Amino acid sequence: MILGVSMLTVGVLEGGLLYLLAWLGVNFCALSVGHIVGSAAVLGKNRTGAIELWSWIVFLPLHLYTMGVWHVYRMLSTESPFNQVTDDLIIGRRLLADEVGFSVESYIDLTAEFPEPPLLRRSPTYVSYPILDGSIPKRSELNIMFSALKGKSLFIHCAQGHGRTGLVAAAYMIFSEKVSNSDEAISVLQNVRPGIRLSGEQKTFLKDYEK
Repeated sequence: MILGVSMLTVGVLEGGLLYLLAWLGVNFCALSVGHIVGSAAVLGKNRTGAIELWSWIVFLPLHLYTMGVWHVYRMLSTESPFNQVTDDLIIGRRLLADEVGFSVESYIDLTAEFPEPPLLRRSPTYVSYPILDGSIPKRSELNIMFSALKGKSLFIHCAQGHGRTGLVAAAYMIFSEKVSNSDEAISVLQNVRPGIRLSGEQKTFLKDYEK
């Protein structure tokens, strides 16, 4: 919010091309409101995995920024796109269509800021459950989704496969009784994907979920 207000102020005061900076500032402010109220709907991603047209128009600077940062990180990272945790659980980052080298019964996309590649979201195994970066899901919705998935092989991903992926994968392992507690779940996940890191809010959610 502070960054957004600062960019908006500079852009309006300076004018010219810096109005584009003000536009991005407005986007950051709106995104921060989404975090405050705990709603991923602010970015306009629907259950098919696509970003609504209004979001592309309103949040164009933010979408271009996040997509650019994601691609740079992807190209520079030495981390594997995905990792096998158990026989029926794979975790990772958002994949390009030609990077999927496995077959699963369910494919869970947790990103709110990216559209899923069309080829992947057309799959009958695809599930879109948008969560804002660093945020948490609703426990009741998570349990409903897990109940439908129980016993199926699945791939869980967010943007980089670290925060949201770690949170939901750990919760699923607890739900399906693959581990006895949240600490064990995170340890197992970090053994195969060391980059997994949860925010304070996510750690608190997982502890409560465990109980």
